Amino acid sequence: MNRKLISSLLVLVMVISLIGLTGCGKPAEKSADGQPAGDSGAKPEKLHVVWGTSGIAGSWYPTASAIAGVVMKHSDSMITVQSTGGGTENLRLMKQGEIGLALAEANVMNYAFKGEKLFEGDAYPDMRFVTQLYPIVFQVAVHANSPYKTIADLKGNGFSPGSAGSGDEACYEEIVAEYGLTKKDLDWRPLAHTERSMAFKDRQLDSIGFETSVPAGALLEACAQNPIRLLPIEGKERESLKSKYSWYTDWNIPAGIYNGQDTEIETVATMSMVVADKSVPDQLIYDFITSLYADLEPVHAVHKMTPYISLETALLGQGDIPLHPGAEKAYKELGLIK
Repeated sequence: MNRKLISSLLVLVMVISLIGLTGCGKPAEKSADGQPAGDSGAKPEKLHVVWGTSGIAGSWYPTASAIAGVVMKHSDSMITVQSTGGGTENLRLMKQGEIGLALAEANVMNYAFKGEKLFEGDAYPDMRFVTQLYPIVFQVAVHANSPYKTIADLKGNGFSPGSAGSGDEACYEEIVAEYGLTKKDLDWRPLAHTERSMAFKDRQLDSIGFETSVPAGALLEACAQNPIRLLPIEGKERESLKSKYSWYTDWNIPAGIYNGQDTEIETVATMSMVVADKSVPDQLIYDFITSLYADLEPVHAVHKMTPYISLETALLGQGDIPLHPGAEKAYKELGLIK
């Protein structure tokens, strides 16, 4: 190899080495807005949050998926929708920093914030309110040919109220108490949506309870071949329940929703709530609110309860939970608060 070529190669190696050293050195300085100095055209990294919802068979998962699509369509914020065990698990995951956004039942939201019942001694003061969505309805089903007429009649028999430690289970403990029952008075079997439906279809359970949209997909599956009856939550038991707990409201399930359900049924409902950790960027929550309430049509099309989502009811049920600053900014712009 001639000397001229060797010299050229050495120069090239030195240039490459200098470039490599430059890349490993001190990071380029950034301006006050977070952009690299001298590069005002560079795009900032997109804001991202993981949203805990429900099992795929529940109503929250498809609802959240539709909302996430709307938010990402109208903003630069990104939302990853995660299937979970429901509200109780969501709030525990959020407190641990594994997710930033959560769906929860109104009662579970309040228990977690104050450190009560399911969250005894484990208060979550960093939770922030985002929005109320739609009612979730309590539906207690028995086989059409069963002898049970009221929840009190279920004493000593198999009942599944939802997953262990879930918001569903906590609510059904409150509900059966109005009929003089505790978990110990029933063959209490916590099961997930699909497991509950299958056990009921196979006659391994006398009754099942849901806290979800109407119609409930898992309950439609459970009664597809065998008719059911719904047990009411009505009268003095319903009034007592509402007087003790702020999160219950009257609800009637129209006749004909399920196979075998020939009459309108009185029951109760609570609300689906969206909450966030206070560390979630204000801009992301602002994007969430403004995008959702600017484009409700695709969300309203998800199932029969999502049309109840509206800006007018967004802040109902907030209670003692502080509003997230990003939500506060959005609601002020939308004229909901001053």
